[in-house]
Amino acid sequence: TITSGSGAILTTTGIIFISYLGLAELASISEEVKNPSKNLPRAFIASAVVVTVFYVLIMVAVVGVSFSYGSMATITPLADIADLIYGETGKFLIVIAALLATLSTANGVILSSSRFPFAMSRDLLMPQWFVEIHKKYETPHNSILITGMIMIIILFLFDIEQLARLGGTFNILIYVLLNTAVIILRKRTLPGYEPTFRDPFFPVTQMIGIGGSLILLPVLGSLPLLFAISLVILGVWWHWFYGKDKAIPEYNIFDLLENNIEPAIIKPNNVVKVLVPISSIKHENDLLKLADYLGDEIVGLHVIKVPDQTALKFAQEAFHEKQIEIDSDFKEEFEKYPVIVGHKRKYITAFDHSVSNSIIEQAEIENVDLVIMGWHESNRFQYSLGDVTNEVLSSLKRHIVILKGYFSDRITKIGVAYNGKDNSVYGLHLAKKLALNTGAKIEIITVISPDEEKERKKKIKEELQSISDSEEVIPITFKILERYSVEDAILEASKCSDLTIIGDSSQRFKISFLGTLPQRVARHSKNPVLIVKKAKPISKQYIIYSLRKISLKLYTKFAHFLKE
Repeated sequence: TITSGSGAILTTTGIIFISYLGLAELASISEEVKNPSKNLPRAFIASAVVVTVFYVLIMVAVVGVSFSYGSMATITPLADIADLIYGETGKFLIVIAALLATLSTANGVILSSSRFPFAMSRDLLMPQWFVEIHKKYETPHNSILITGMIMIIILFLFDIEQLARLGGTFNILIYVLLNTAVIILRKRTLPGYEPTFRDPFFPVTQMIGIGGSLILLPVLGSLPLLFAISLVILGVWWHWFYGKDKAIPEYNIFDLLENNIEPAIIKPNNVVKVLVPISSIKHENDLLKLADYLGDEIVGLHVIKVPDQTALKFAQEAFHEKQIEIDSDFKEEFEKYPVIVGHKRKYITAFDHSVSNSIIEQAEIENVDLVIMGWHESNRFQYSLGDVTNEVLSSLKRHIVILKGYFSDRITKIGVAYNGKDNSVYGLHLAKKLALNTGAKIEIITVISPDEEKERKKKIKEELQSISDSEEVIPITFKILERYSVEDAILEASKCSDLTIIGDSSQRFKISFLGTLPQRVARHSKNPVLIVKKAKPISKQYIIYSLRKISLKLYTKFAHFLKE
């Protein structure tokens, strides 16, 4: 046990940190506070000041009396000091005060802690039993009951010092998260988030809070830290086991970091630059036609793969000398586009040892908005090593659409699988561009579970109706299908459309290159399917792209070093 020096100060600070738990408790009951915009900041500041002053004065008194009466090795210093000054009466009053303080603290902790399962239940992260309100007292009685029982059980499992360390550890983690949340939220445009109080020293105060808290964590011991980490893991497991398919938030932490809470407003007049990798004359026409409809400038890319043992410069010289015949055929077909007046075109012949790497790099060099690729082979998405499409999907930092099947010369109806997320919103935008250039009508297809709540069904219908009514030029209808199988519902609807547009999964770090649903729909649909995948700054694709760039730079430097 550390009894002196900075280690003792830090350890003691971590243990008594639980005394400041009341500050976090205030936040958990903010919904029940009158005029919270004014009262909560005052309460936060007043609580911190009062508790700090009160504790400092007590410590001054304890240390002063200890020096006056000599060293006092005791675990009840206040009671002993009161006994020295006022006798048994003083000791009795301290005991009563301690009892009242403990009861008031327990009451406050139960009050605030019970609101956590209550809020989680309301967000569908816990059973609805916790959200029930007592008819007479208007309190979440079930949540209060369970919270109180858990606290009593914990009292029997740990001694007072262990509880203090556990409480201190949780409190420190809470403050780290609170300060981090403030830093994130203050720099984001979150709808409805308009705080009336702002820290004049932002973000210095929050950074000091985070740094100081992290310093205290290790000194509390391994058991509290292990217990806290175990609960975090338990929470993650619970979300995966219970809340994953029930609680679907409108946005997540990554959306906050990207400041992408609401779907980005896509301006119809924006100039869109489209890259079309050309690898087969047979299917080039489909992709270029689609690019002409979706973009304002088409960049055709023909990548000539060079054997690894051949230098790229040598391959380029050989090409310019012989003018490979197949490239001439590609370029001749490309020259037929764009058909739409005002659209521009650019043809590029690239040489690379990796076709996918060339596509990814040219997309960055040309600063394109969209990449269009085709999926014609039956085994296209078997994820075999070396598959060009898969490699592009794994690292591309641009929006991409993949056309499965052949693009018909006559498009009269476009079906859009819509769930309100980024990829489906962007898919609807592309459907509108297609409809404007083809004269097709759009049918929005939304699939919901038959067990969905009535309020939720009503909200979805109102949203779709709003989308339909807001469009004046393009005829848009919608269909809500109540099915347990989303895949079967979309496949059923696709039979009635000349083209079905479906967004990829919104998961940023999924193992597969495309979500299971769009893959299955594309595989089994008899009509053409367009899979839409919108690029996101925080995603597996960006990470892989960055790692590839770093590894390439290191390889280049190493090769240069060996030559020297």
